[in-house]
Amino acid sequence: MNRRRTLIWITFWSGSLLVLLALTAASISVFRLERRNDENRALAQRQETIRLALWRIDSRIAPLIALEAARPDEDYARILASQLQQRTLSDSESDFTAGTAARSTPSPFATPQAQTTNTYANAYFEYQDQGEPVVSDSEALGVVRSARRLLRSAESNQRKDSTEQTKESESNKLVAEQRKRDDTSTDYAARQQLTESFQYDQAPARAEALGATIKSAPEQSDELAYAFAEPAPPRVSAIEPRWITAPDTTRQLVLVRRITRNNETITQGVWLDWPSLRSELITLVRDLLPTSTLVPITASEPPPGSYQLATLPVAFIPGGAIALPPDRMTPALLAMLAAWIATLAAITAAAVVLRAVLNLSDRRARFVSAVTHELRTPLTSFRLYAQMLADGMVTDETTKHEYLETLRRESDRLTGIVENVLEYARLARHRSSKSKPAGERTLTPGELMALLVPPMSRRAEEAGLDLVIDEQRTESDNRTLTLDPRAVERIMMNLVENACKYAAPAPDAPDDADTRIHLDVKLTQSALTLLVADHGPGVPQRDRRRIFAEFTRGSAQQSHDRAGLGLGLALSRALAREMGGDLTLVTKRNHGAEFQLTLPLDD
Repeated sequence: MNRRRTLIWITFWSGSLLVLLALTAASISVFRLERRNDENRALAQRQETIRLALWRIDSRIAPLIALEAARPDEDYARILASQLQQRTLSDSESDFTAGTAARSTPSPFATPQAQTTNTYANAYFEYQDQGEPVVSDSEALGVVRSARRLLRSAESNQRKDSTEQTKESESNKLVAEQRKRDDTSTDYAARQQLTESFQYDQAPARAEALGATIKSAPEQSDELAYAFAEPAPPRVSAIEPRWITAPDTTRQLVLVRRITRNNETITQGVWLDWPSLRSELITLVRDLLPTSTLVPITASEPPPGSYQLATLPVAFIPGGAIALPPDRMTPALLAMLAAWIATLAAITAAAVVLRAVLNLSDRRARFVSAVTHELRTPLTSFRLYAQMLADGMVTDETTKHEYLETLRRESDRLTGIVENVLEYARLARHRSSKSKPAGERTLTPGELMALLVPPMSRRAEEAGLDLVIDEQRTESDNRTLTLDPRAVERIMMNLVENACKYAAPAPDAPDDADTRIHLDVKLTQSALTLLVADHGPGVPQRDRRRIFAEFTRGSAQQSHDRAGLGLGLALSRALAREMGGDLTLVTKRNHGAEFQLTLPLDD
């Protein structure tokens, strides 16, 4: 039975473990998915924040660049003249630097367009390819020279890259011009002849022919029209932001453009105050990304993890890590939690049911084994002695009397076994129906003791023991108890019977062996307590926890091969609890086995 029970439990817990492992794997997958979703949402929110920050920065820079891109080329001459004039006035009146005076108070002689200067402009400048730069601020002269060197180097690289394209386009142009001259050589000779004729012949007919010839000569008319046409407007390139290295090795930001006028190339630009501009741009996005920063892009690629501005060669570094949202219970996690609770509840319920079924199976097996063993002995005695008496094998009257006495004792034993089994079945039905036990009466403690002491004394005398009663009288003696006296007598007789079995002196015991069975009676405010104690070996420590189990016999009973069904103490405790009391194993006298019955008093 134990092996079968073990196999059942191993199978159950193995299946439960598989279910829990599968649920754990599903929970881990759901948790990872939810965490990944949180990371994606946090990343999307961060990207949206970065886009908003870039939009703010570019929106602030775009008007500044647009102002310089839309500025007429002649405004540079007016701005420079105004700044130089203001510088001269400032030098004669105060100790301010030229750059500060130029940015603080525009000249009253400047035009309205020239007065609209860039807020972050350190200085304006312009220069020809071979000329000295014209700058109002002497501090900016080194920066402008560095800018000119940078631009010339970039233009040189561009010219090297486009050498083959230029040669090919010039070759194609020469071929086209040669074809054009070949096609128009005849027309040119005719125009020359008409011109000479016009100088020497003033006849009207010749003049009319000259006009017709001129109309048929498009090349000549184009040359005359070009001689009287207005000069071509200057060509202005797009303004470009550039980083340059100043003489003090710092990185400076300039905006430059090229002006082509009358076959002359002029470079115009403005030197920007990058530290002040960067400070304002970072302030614009500090509420979005407090640890962000801006760095110049001097290489072909921006730094890793940065974003290039659309308006300037500047990299925006957001700074800080992705802020993940705190752990929260999402619907998926709530569903997994509910699944865990349901699974654990199901496993617990299944374990409880399985344990109850196995215990019931064990109880039935123990019941069958105990009843079979206990019934076999009296029935064998009945059959043996009845057969001997029926066959007339016993003729001595004394022997017949002994046989008949043995048959009586075995019948009493058999009756007790049957009564215990029936009482056990009755208690099981009572636990299910919750009905009141039959035979309840209202008695005083004295009346109850008068019913219990005589049979207990007789049973002790039969076993060679003495019942010693110790009663403690109080003012509660007049109180009553409502109970079944037959059930109380059955409990006390079971306790005395156990004392007689295990505390009775053996034949080879010394003469001074203690043969007393103590019955201590005590009344309290709410209960009557009856303590039965002997001077036997007592209950071993390993048996104390299961001494009241059904069909369970202690190790002392099994070792001494004592007769018994294993229902006495279980039935006694069940009867006590049925009356509202209890039966417990206690340690008060510190000798033998001590059982205490507690019965409640009426209110």
